[in-house]
Amino acid sequence: MRILSFSLLLGLLGINSLFSQTAIEKQFHFPIKGKLVFKELPEVAASIRTKEEFNSPIKRLDPIKPKEQRRESANLNKKTGIPGPQVFDMFPGQTPNGTPLDNNIAVSKAGLVFSVANTTVRVLDSSGKFLFSRSLSAIANQLGTLNRTFDPHTLYDAENDRFILVFLNGSDHTNTELVIGFSQTNDPRDAWIFYSLPGNTTSNDWWSDYPFIGISDDALFISVILWKDGESGWDTDASDNTIWKIKLEDGYAGKQLETRQFSGLEYGGIPLWNIRPMSKISSSGGAAFYLLTNRPKDVQNDTLFLIRVDSSWDTTKPRLSLFPIKLDQAYGLQPNVTQKGGRRLRTNYCDIQNGYFFNGNVYFCSNSIHPSSGRPGVYVGKIVDVEGSRIATGEIFGVDSLDLNYPSMTYAGAGWPDESALIMCLHNSQNSYPGTSVFSLGREGGFSDLVRVKEGEGMIRTLVGYDSLDRWGDYTGIQKDYAQTGKAWIAGSFGLSSGISQTWIAHIGSSDPQLAIQKMSEIPARVYPNPGQVFKLQFHLETDQAIQVQLMDMDGKLVFARQERLIAGDQELSIDPGASAGVYLLLVKDRQGKILIQEKLVVR
Repeated sequence: MRILSFSLLLGLLGINSLFSQTAIEKQFHFPIKGKLVFKELPEVAASIRTKEEFNSPIKRLDPIKPKEQRRESANLNKKTGIPGPQVFDMFPGQTPNGTPLDNNIAVSKAGLVFSVANTTVRVLDSSGKFLFSRSLSAIANQLGTLNRTFDPHTLYDAENDRFILVFLNGSDHTNTELVIGFSQTNDPRDAWIFYSLPGNTTSNDWWSDYPFIGISDDALFISVILWKDGESGWDTDASDNTIWKIKLEDGYAGKQLETRQFSGLEYGGIPLWNIRPMSKISSSGGAAFYLLTNRPKDVQNDTLFLIRVDSSWDTTKPRLSLFPIKLDQAYGLQPNVTQKGGRRLRTNYCDIQNGYFFNGNVYFCSNSIHPSSGRPGVYVGKIVDVEGSRIATGEIFGVDSLDLNYPSMTYAGAGWPDESALIMCLHNSQNSYPGTSVFSLGREGGFSDLVRVKEGEGMIRTLVGYDSLDRWGDYTGIQKDYAQTGKAWIAGSFGLSSGISQTWIAHIGSSDPQLAIQKMSEIPARVYPNPGQVFKLQFHLETDQAIQVQLMDMDGKLVFARQERLIAGDQELSIDPGASAGVYLLLVKDRQGKILIQEKLVVR
């Protein structure tokens, strides 16, 4: 790598010292459990037991009660003028065979929609036409391990044009397992290769629950909670949280699966759990993968825990580090809520729901109480420069008289410096039945108004006799549309008049008028720390090239310019703007003036 220091700058920034974390790490290899062709798979009838039926129901005490019901009208956040998302095609998905719905979604570049829920998988085309469906029980039965299937998650790996499916099977320490499938084509109706990983690798009476998944360039990450037999978490903390790192290449090729397992993470003597993978948005080429958690049952807290897992598969090097990070806006446990008709809905924890890694930053969303309304809202946050300064900021989105919960978010911009995102969540109030909504995060921050995608048709009432406290969900699904810039697919839910919930799938997109003219870099690049005072710019040149580096303020005034001839290979430029605090545009151009790299610099 060639390292250059540009004008007004000498020297390089160092990386903050790491907080050392001792985690239990194990290495495993697992053989193929089976190869299945979904469209040839025989269906299996199986009795479904919900989590509440399997584990003793426990009343959740609401630490904070919502304020008096008011008219549904006011966005509780500062008006920004950011347009709300557009809604294109939308259609129903499957209904659950258990509770909660636990729906998730993955969509290929070709437009095949893979919708999963408790306890089925379904394939549709992009207009909602039904193509195929099977139960999770049919998959587990064919693999010879059918017990109790639940909590499906899926994702589409755009780099490899393949689907991944993960679900759980078994609910005590004697039968708990993770079932992991890798599609062999870009059509989820075709062949899959499946593996089975133990849900308990200890001598304790623990079982795995509540999985979340994400991918890096070469690994699948799965995070699962471990409960003691008979526990479900409403009145206890988890016993542990396991992170699985799985080699993608092995899964796609049907080889023996190389894995790493991390467990025993804690901070201040308190276990960390509800850990969420932060998937890449595009090929990152980074040295690490990130996961994020918080204190999911605290009435109020302002601390995040960022977990860094080294990309290397070398077993001789330390591979996990933990960083406690202080937020500028606290989060807190939201209350359970009341539906129209009087039945209550469980809102679970104020946990991180999902997020992603983009251009050296982590973006995330979580459940939280809104401090103004006392109702559930959506916490949206960002950790800037995860390899350096790690500065965390956040804001809680809320709407007067609406309960918002179970959010998911994905990137919706056209490339850095556009930080636009699309965010979905479930909504409810005493005046309207449970449904699905979306809103936008602007390219430089700020929220749009809420757009209600699907209104409920009835209240959810699946757990009659259990204190009228029904399951609203555990999570929702969202995925960036890899075929169309600024668009995304979502899987939410709505209440039916029959008393159950159903998946609602929608294709949404950014309404940002600048999206179509947003200039993307021709060459992938990384700039950090950002915000900062001195910046590093890393990129790769395939050939020797004369370039011009320009720094401009947001009014188009040139701050400085410099020409340089670079030798082919990895480049690292060190830049000091020598300017007052503000936002600047860094351009790298070729000899003909074509923009190769465009990056926004935020100078402190």
